[in-house]
Amino acid sequence: MTHKRANCRDLFVAKLQNFFIICIMYFHLRLFIRSACLAVLAAFILFFPTGVLGGENVFKGVLISPVDGKLRVEINGEFFTEYHYQDVSRPFFYPVMGPEGHAMTRNWPMAEGEGESHDHPHHRSFWYAHGDINGHDFWSESDKAGTTRHVAFLRITSGRKSGVIKTLNHLVAKDGKIVGSDVRTMTIHNRPSSERVVDFDIEVRASHGEIVMGDTKEGSMALR
Repeated sequence: MTHKRANCRDLFVAKLQNFFIICIMYFHLRLFIRSACLAVLAAFILFFPTGVLGGENVFKGVLISPVDGKLRVEINGEFFTEYHYQDVSRPFFYPVMGPEGHAMTRNWPMAEGEGESHDHPHHRSFWYAHGDINGHDFWSESDKAGTTRHVAFLRITSGRKSGVIKTLNHLVAKDGKIVGSDVRTMTIHNRPSSERVVDFDIEVRASHGEIVMGDTKEGSMALR
C-alpha cells in the first residue's frame, strides 16, 4: 500500500513539474513573439518612413531615385528637380520647382518655354562651370569649349532630413585631354513646401597635373 502511494506521489510530482515547464516555455514564447514583433515594427518605421498608416504611400523626407537616365528628387512626395548628367556638356538641375509647384528657372534650351528668349544656350537652369581652367573654356558651349563629363556617383542617399548626391566628374578639353576633375556634393534639405534649400559643395582637383583657374567673369555658380 505504501509502495502504491509513493508511485502516485511521484507521478503527481512529475506531472506538476511538466506543467510548470510548459508554463515557463509558454511565457518565454510570448516574450519572444512580442520582442520579434516590436523589432519588425521598429525596422519598418526606421527604413520605410512613409505615411502608409494614414493611407498615403508617400516618402517622408528627401527621396532620390533614377528615372530615365536622370536622378529625380522629391521632397515629402512633391517633385523638386532632376539631376541631368548623361549626354550633356555639363551636369545640371532642371527643372527647379519652387513654392506651389512653380518653376523657378527657364526652360530653354532644355525645352521650349512660352515667351522665353533663345540666348546663351549654355545657361542651363541650375549648374556650376568655370570659363578659364588652364586656358580652357568650361563655361560656354562654343566650338572651342571643353566639357564636364560625369564619371561616377560616389553617393546617392535618400533620408528624412536630407538627400545627398555626390559625383566625380572629369574636365575634358576640346582636344580630349583631361585637364582635371571635380567632386560635387549636393545636399537637398527637407524643408516646408514654402522653401527649398540646397547646399552645393564643389572640390576642383589637380588630378591630372597642375591647375590654374583664371580670373574671368564667365562662371562659376549659376542659376537662371
